[in-house]
Amino acid sequence: GANAEAFRTYLKGRYLMQRPTPERIASAIAAFQRTIELDPTCAPAYVSTAQAYRAMVITGDRAPVEVYPLAKAAADQALRIDPASAGAWAAKAFNQCWYDWNWTGAEAPARRAIELNPSLPEAQFAYAHLLVNRGRFEEGLAHMRKARELDPLSPLLNTLEAGFLGAPGRPEAARARLQRALELEPDFWIALLVRGGMALDRGDTAAAVADLRRSVETSHGNSQAMAVLAIAYVAAGERRRAEATMQDLERRAATQYVPGSSTASVHNALGQEDAPLDDLERALLARDIRMAFLKVDARWNNLRDEPRFQAMASKVGLSGGQAHGRF
Repeated sequence: GANAEAFRTYLKGRYLMQRPTPERIASAIAAFQRTIELDPTCAPAYVSTAQAYRAMVITGDRAPVEVYPLAKAAADQALRIDPASAGAWAAKAFNQCWYDWNWTGAEAPARRAIELNPSLPEAQFAYAHLLVNRGRFEEGLAHMRKARELDPLSPLLNTLEAGFLGAPGRPEAARARLQRALELEPDFWIALLVRGGMALDRGDTAAAVADLRRSVETSHGNSQAMAVLAIAYVAAGERRRAEATMQDLERRAATQYVPGSSTASVHNALGQEDAPLDDLERALLARDIRMAFLKVDARWNNLRDEPRFQAMASKVGLSGGQAHGRF
């Protein structure tokens, strides 16, 4: 009956969420909304809706100020239905990290999620993210490993563990996880993005360009993938291609939201003085999700001594840091 269909549509949405592209996330949200129509008391469908809106910001370059309130409302509704929902507490922790930049406030819901259900991958992953973004790599990696072990067939969790391993500079371990992610989901754009960033780190610009071009293709032009591709073009001595990528991003920004962090990192790679900091200041006002990665994103290493950068880092609560990887 209705409950069997509700469960089926819920599972379909969950499957799509592990392989996020803009189209799949839109389909996942539709699946979760159908689940909620059939069963309005289904807390996990609200939790998943919150996750999907969050993923839409990253994957589909949607404006955080438009989408995050929807993610927050869905997480709150899940908690009203089921105050003991570990997934809802994890979603709350994510919202506080990535949108409110309230790192200390996010600790309690993240821990609560793990207390309620230590075998929920999302709970382990939420706490892992919080810790890694703050530069607490060892603790974060322990929780991330646990999340991936709980859901070993998730291309997303394998990829994110690779990104987290890349952050403190452990490329061998990261490569093994990326290989697994790409076995599970060939051409997974986030895995290609992380692998391309790692190739850049070790100076293999040809491998970086190849992975990042494919990442741009398979993500249908994700701005983060485009930005890191432009960085790779500059490193490969193909400045004109980097400038063309920048023009593509600027054309897009005329009609829709383009994260300031994406344009900032291209301006920065092209060696422009003020433009990267201007863009990052705009990113701060737009609650750009990448500002939550300021401490662990290698794109900003050359700006860390700039007073304007330091002012932004302290506003986001992420001062200091020197990073590998661009995840």
